[in-house]
Amino acid sequence: MRKLFLALLILGSGAALFVNIKNANAHLRQQIAAANEILEERTVAVEQLRSQQAELNRQVRDLKRELGRQSHPSVDADRLALIEEGGKGTLTEEAREKLFEELGFDWHASPEHLVVSKDSLRQIDLGALENNQLSDALCGVLDIQPSERTALDSVLQQIHADHAAWVVANARREAPSGDILAKYHIPANPELGSSFSNALASAASTTLGDDRAGFFVEYVGNSMYQSRLLAGNESTLMIERYLANNQPRLRCEVKSQHSSSSHDITRHQTFPAAFRPLFPGGWKELAERDGFELPDDFNQN
Repeated sequence: MRKLFLALLILGSGAALFVNIKNANAHLRQQIAAANEILEERTVAVEQLRSQQAELNRQVRDLKRELGRQSHPSVDADRLALIEEGGKGTLTEEAREKLFEELGFDWHASPEHLVVSKDSLRQIDLGALENNQLSDALCGVLDIQPSERTALDSVLQQIHADHAAWVVANARREAPSGDILAKYHIPANPELGSSFSNALASAASTTLGDDRAGFFVEYVGNSMYQSRLLAGNESTLMIERYLANNQPRLRCEVKSQHSSSSHDITRHQTFPAAFRPLFPGGWKELAERDGFELPDDFNQN
C-alpha cells in the first residue's frame, strides 16, 4: 500500500512539474516574440532616421552649391577694415551713416526709438533723478526693470536719509547782521561723500552688472553731486537784503569750494538742494526761522 502511495505521489509531482515547465516555456516564447517585435519596430525607426539624415545631408549639399553660385555684395574698404580689426576700427562719417541706414538704425527707422552709440549716450543729460528717485527716462534708457528700480531707489532713499541726518546734526547758523538776514554753513565731510559714492556703485554693480552700472553711476552720481550729496565740501547759504530802483529785494547766495551762485528770491526760484534738509519747507520755513519777510509774490495764489 505504501509503495502504491509513493508511486502516485511521484507521478503527481512529475505531472505538476511538467505542467509548470510547459507554462514557463509558453511565457518565455511570448516574451521572445514581444522582444522581437520591439526590435523590429526599432530597426525600422533607425532606418527611417538614417534615411532622413541622408536627405538632410543632400539638402545641405544642394544649398552649399546654390550659395556658391550666388554673387555676394561687395564690402567697402572702411567696413572691411572695421571687421578685420574686430570692431576696433573707425568708420568715416559717410560710411557710418550708410551702415546705420542699412541696419535700420537711422533717424527715420522708427517713430518711437533711436539707436545711438554708448559714447554718445554718455554725453546726454537724462535727468537721472526725480524727487530723489530714479527717473522714467533713466530706467528706460538703461532697461532698469521694476524689481531693479525698487532695489536702487531703496539705496538712494537711505543715502538721502543719512545725508539729511548728518546735515541737521552738523550745520552751523550765524546770527543775522545788518542786511545779512540769514547765514548757514554746512562743514566739509569728504569721507561721507565717498561712503555714499561707494554704496551707490556697489548697489549698481550688484543689481545691474558692470556695463549698465557704469552708466548708472555716471548719471546718478552727477545728479547727486549737483545736490551736494557726493560733493563732501563746505557750503554756505546767505540771504541778503538790497535795494533795486528803491525797491527792497532779497538775494540768495550759495558758495562752495568750487562754485558760487547768486539769484533773487522769488516764489518760482528753487530752494538750494544742499540746505533742504535744514528747511524742508523751503523759503517760507527759512524766513519764519530767521524772522524776515519774503517778497509779495509769495502771497499770490
